[in-house]
Amino acid sequence: MVVVDFIAYYLYGLAWLIPFLASLIAVSGLDDVVIDTVFLGRAVYRKFFVYTRHRAMFGENLAGASESWIAIMVPAWQEAAVIEKMLRHVVSTAQYTHYHIFVGTYPNDPDTRRAVLALGNEWIRAPGSPQRPDGQRISIVDVGHPGPTSKADCLNAIYREIQAFEQTTGIDFAIYVLHDAEDVVHPRSLRLYNHLIPRKDMVQLPVVPLERPMWNLVGCHYMDEFAESHIKDLTVREALTGAVAGAGVGCAFSAGALKLANGEDGPFDVSSLTEDYDLSQRLHLSGCKTVFVRMPVVFGERGWGGLGRDFIATREYFPDRTRAAIRQKARWLMGIAFQSWGRQGWRGSLAQKYMFFRDRKAVWTAQINMAAYFVAANVALILLIKALFPESYRFPPLIPESGPVHGLLLVNLGLVVNRIIHRFAYVSWIYGPLHGLLSVPRLVIGNFINFAAAIRATRLFLIHKLTGRPLAWDKTAHSFPAEDALKRFARRPETVNAPRPVGLDD
Repeated sequence: MVVVDFIAYYLYGLAWLIPFLASLIAVSGLDDVVIDTVFLGRAVYRKFFVYTRHRAMFGENLAGASESWIAIMVPAWQEAAVIEKMLRHVVSTAQYTHYHIFVGTYPNDPDTRRAVLALGNEWIRAPGSPQRPDGQRISIVDVGHPGPTSKADCLNAIYREIQAFEQTTGIDFAIYVLHDAEDVVHPRSLRLYNHLIPRKDMVQLPVVPLERPMWNLVGCHYMDEFAESHIKDLTVREALTGAVAGAGVGCAFSAGALKLANGEDGPFDVSSLTEDYDLSQRLHLSGCKTVFVRMPVVFGERGWGGLGRDFIATREYFPDRTRAAIRQKARWLMGIAFQSWGRQGWRGSLAQKYMFFRDRKAVWTAQINMAAYFVAANVALILLIKALFPESYRFPPLIPESGPVHGLLLVNLGLVVNRIIHRFAYVSWIYGPLHGLLSVPRLVIGNFINFAAAIRATRLFLIHKLTGRPLAWDKTAHSFPAEDALKRFARRPETVNAPRPVGLDD
């Protein structure tokens, strides 16, 4: 009898949990529907009322503009495996002349410094050289103290070095670009920044994860999430608020914007784990103009992804192992949800507050999803027991066959179907329909990773608040594409008339 009583109380608790979870899931699902609706409405409006009057701009239209000097900032901690390949690719393919790359390294990371020096004097500028850079397009910046500190601390050291570089060489950098050591930089991205800045104070390009094998579920789930967020979500965010959240890479700032944000340590907040997001929010609140740009580039009959069209974006490999993915996403959550909440609060317009809600809801939606899986497993188990033992003791049903709870669950079913359709569409647009189909079961993988990341982020942030222990740069191991894979990102025959890097031979 004790067992029967326990089961009865257990099922009673589940019966109360179901409508509570269903309500929260409905709120989150309807929030996604709002974003879907705004994006589709905007796309229809632009198709019939904007592009009928104004010709759409393509990457090929960017040639010919006078070039401002661009500083590319690359913070590097234990990046010996990728930094040399990344720098070679940038210098060999960039369709721009007036740029210089600054790589921040730490004194206790000699391997990264040696990897940069392996490029040779042909590309590496000697420290303090008064000569204006020609073929020597790379400078090594010594952060000056052991690492790891924070990515923002490394960027601030690079920023100070750039100011000294300007005084030594007489160059004035008008544009500052953020990239990581594992990035595949698009050949036309510098042209695009030059086209938009200083009319805009910040420009964010899409970030597109490089394709992983289909069996690599962890690596592929990044493809799914970024396909949706960097095609739809950032576009809607800009449309509703006029603000763009910095993604850390493929992100450019005007010199004036960084000067405005410059503080005692530099323009980047050294205590923030997502310094890019923090800076973009501060600039928006200061009245700066930010923009998200997804500009297509026509490449003959078939472009990247087999769609006949490429777009200017930053591409990279994201973690393909569960533990690394959890650590990386936990860092994002700590910066975007917890630290941002403490720094920016809920300031701004109603639309901005709504976007803050979307950024921060990830902390609780991850737990809600896991609780929903738990309830679904219980319901499935009960149905299985009833099927196997039809004469067993019968408890009242967890879900009534009619009534508000039943109706709410039907609404949630529709919201799940809507989410699946959109995920399939965006993933298919970039990676093809097979990846689009596989993105559906990968939703479950992503939910489990996001749950573990939310738990880790909450635990580490609470420890930080209770003990005062600083939140350090949580390093993720990186990889860079092989030479064959890089060919798709090199110059195409259609771009032979583009400006060529100074002092380099193809």
